[in-house]
Amino acid sequence: MTFRFVGLAAGYLFSFLVARYEGAEAMGGFAIYFAVLSIAVVASKVGMDMTLLRFISGLYNQGKTASARAVYHKALIVASLACVGISVLLFESSGVIARNIFGKEEFSTYLKFAALSILPAMLIVLNAESLRALKKIGAYAFFQMAGNWLFATGFLMIVMLFVKDAEAAILAYLISLLLACAVSFIAWHRLGYRNLFGEGQKDESPSTGELMAVSVPILFSGIAFMVLTMTDTLMLGVFTSEADVGVYSICIKIVALAGFSLLAVNSIAAPRFAESYGKGDMVDLQETARNSARIAFWSSAPIFLIILLFPSFLLAIFGGEFSLGTEALVILTFGQLVNISTGSVAYVLQMTGREKGFLWISIIAAGINVGLNLLLIPSYGINGAAAASTTSLIFWNLCSVAYAKRSLNILTVYLPFLPVNSVAIDPEQAIDHE
Repeated sequence: MTFRFVGLAAGYLFSFLVARYEGAEAMGGFAIYFAVLSIAVVASKVGMDMTLLRFISGLYNQGKTASARAVYHKALIVASLACVGISVLLFESSGVIARNIFGKEEFSTYLKFAALSILPAMLIVLNAESLRALKKIGAYAFFQMAGNWLFATGFLMIVMLFVKDAEAAILAYLISLLLACAVSFIAWHRLGYRNLFGEGQKDESPSTGELMAVSVPILFSGIAFMVLTMTDTLMLGVFTSEADVGVYSICIKIVALAGFSLLAVNSIAAPRFAESYGKGDMVDLQETARNSARIAFWSSAPIFLIILLFPSFLLAIFGGEFSLGTEALVILTFGQLVNISTGSVAYVLQMTGREKGFLWISIIAAGINVGLNLLLIPSYGINGAAAASTTSLIFWNLCSVAYAKRSLNILTVYLPFLPVNSVAIDPEQAIDHE
């Protein structure tokens, strides 16, 4: 949680510097770059991040360290090959995408920078998840939640002396990714990799094909989730101005502050879910899920209250032009409230072999998001984007909770003062089916 807070603080300082000294248009350009990068990274991982977390955690706890090391190697090769292909494709087609999809020629520069950023960003995630699988939570939290933004903020202060507009922020972030990537390999080698040499152990790791059978549903779930969370920003880039995208991106930044506790709790909970399910301990799985949701909800409650009471004031900190996002900020906050209340449901499903069912939920939610954005943004701008995002996020969370309850008899939701929080789970009632 400490690293998450530090990362958020650095991220807000980064956004503040761009918004205050470069303006909403530059903030919008960076938001487009970041949205494209985020989706490309999810695709390039091929679902291997969650696969690494699941298999390394399980094999390591069984003492099969050589097999855990072999899983890391296989995942790294597959993801790197996919990453190079996606990076080259995006770089070469950047002009076509900018002209024909966004209708803005200048966006080709943002797309080229995104293509160059994919490989280091992907490698950071794989190394971070491998560290989390070995319960090196501090190192994981630094790379996944804080490192990029800390380095980027420092580099931004230097780059802004020589480069202006959105390119200053993008260049600073790219440099930070390269540095964080190098450091992540050093940390993985010292804290994790060198502990995975089992003398005389036989390699009992899953084949690459078996890993892909698990990772592909996770890949498509990840892409669907990125569509769910990034479509609003990208469609705003198509239908509105860069300034509107910049205002909306700040709203997302502020709302994300309320979700920092859930991400911190997930750092601990995800490998615990895999471990408990592997042991067949459904009682521990339920308790971990329920406690995660409870901690996340009460840690975030004061932040929700502040955002709902003072939305205009919070936006004005970044500049007067950002106050136009007040209504969008309030709408997005209600979606985040539901997201926090449902706890770590996505990780529960992915760590217990329910990735295929979770994939269909994510695909449907992403479709709802795309449809609503197409319908609402042309008429309502950033408020329409916020309404579309909130509606699809609520659908995604509630359906995931229902699926976890039906297939595992696990209840992840936490609603204060309601009797649902005291539900006791009988492990013999857990149903093992899709």
